Amino acid sequence: MNKNLKKTLLILLIVSAALILTWRIMFAFSFVTDVTYGVNFSQKQADSLGLDWKRAYLSILNDLNVKNLRLVAYWDLIEPKQGNFNFADLDWQMDQARRHNAKVILAIGQRVPRWPECHYPTWVSDLSESRREQALLAYIQTVVEHFKNDPALEIWQVENEPFLEVFGECPPRDKPLLMSELELVKQIDPDHPTMVTDSGEMATWFRTRKLADYLGTSVYRTTYPLQNLLIPASYYRLKAWLIEKPIDKILVSEFQAEPWSSEMLIDTPINLQKRNFNLDKFIDDIKFSQKLGFSRVYWWGAEWWYWMRLQGDPAIWDEAKLLF
Repeated sequence: MNKNLKKTLLILLIVSAALILTWRIMFAFSFVTDVTYGVNFSQKQADSLGLDWKRAYLSILNDLNVKNLRLVAYWDLIEPKQGNFNFADLDWQMDQARRHNAKVILAIGQRVPRWPECHYPTWVSDLSESRREQALLAYIQTVVEHFKNDPALEIWQVENEPFLEVFGECPPRDKPLLMSELELVKQIDPDHPTMVTDSGEMATWFRTRKLADYLGTSVYRTTYPLQNLLIPASYYRLKAWLIEKPIDKILVSEFQAEPWSSEMLIDTPINLQKRNFNLDKFIDDIKFSQKLGFSRVYWWGAEWWYWMRLQGDPAIWDEAKLLF
């Protein structure tokens, strides 16, 4: 082995050791803070679990006593036929939030929470790209005008992780279109702040840091083996420091608290669900959430907690009660 190759290998070894040491040191740091918890609620997810979605939603409000919600304005549910809008279900959700003194982050756009990420009405497939964009903006305008004076509304979330192209059945990202959506929301409703979300594990946040008033991020710790061991809480706070966005303008919009499965949860054996996510992991994640340094965390999976309670296992549901 020649001297140059030996020198190169030695440098690589030293750099690798330094990186490993730095990463291990990061586990020693945390930014413990008081956290206000909320939950995500998806009518579609509740339906996919075979639940009475209204009963599940009311249980979240009444039994868990949740006061912070992230809800979804699904385009295909609200505008099943072009120009014909049906707000009945979302009106009911917002009305119940208001009655229970809960505040709502309302996600709008073509890409919003839950698989397949993009929730198009069927009639959109017959439109050209330009006409689809016009239809999207018309839908957003109608939704914002409909809810802008609702006392339960706190923040408009425009699209969901719009730059995360590796996940979901969606067209390529389109930043000019996203900017048009954000500008439209601000024009119609200047009184409510906006939020754009980005992946906590797979993005730097530099693309999204200045797009909206708030940045929402996700925390997924059990999507594949060993992920719990690989990412320290300080990783997220370090990224927040690097993008120089005020810490009170960053929140965790999705903290995973349900199993990750290649199948629909309803089709996944319960023993496998419990192996992927259980009470011990939830308790560990609660502790982890308090080390992130962000003052608001919205749990992802409340519909599943309710479903598990109906299956005779209320452990996570009962633990969640203590958070609210």
